[in-house]
Amino acid sequence: MKQDGILEFFDGANSPSTTPKGSCLSKKDEDAEVSTQSLYVVRDGFFVKTDEKWEKVRYDEIMWVRAFENGSVVFLTGERSLMVNHRLWRIEEMLTEHPNFVRINRSEIVNLDAVDGFEGNCYYIGKNPLYATGDYRQRMEGVFVKAKQL
Repeated sequence: MKQDGILEFFDGANSPSTTPKGSCLSKKDEDAEVSTQSLYVVRDGFFVKTDEKWEKVRYDEIMWVRAFENGSVVFLTGERSLMVNHRLWRIEEMLTEHPNFVRINRSEIVNLDAVDGFEGNCYYIGKNPLYATGDYRQRMEGVFVKAKQL
């Protein structure tokens, strides 16, 4: 992600390496990447493996991410969602440099910019209630600070 034309590649061991933009992967290489759940990162998002192909997910389109079976569902703007073959912790790794993404429970990460309202430990994105639990709840208490009245 450091230079134009270079994608940062996370190899499953949390160590990034680089690969030239537009390089073609053989079927064997592609299968190896899927098995290690590798991700490609670009300036405005990252690519994730779906059942069919690698698809780009832009940071500014992510509303929230939910763990689902052996993968995750990424809920995007425009009431779209994308089922990906990456566990929540892998998606969370890709979002660590973006402070507006916060883990609120074992199964969900929210984009704070997408939160429309909250009440107690319940955060609303549109009409979708998402609940902060356990230690995550304590972390969330400091995210939205009450404005002092003068």
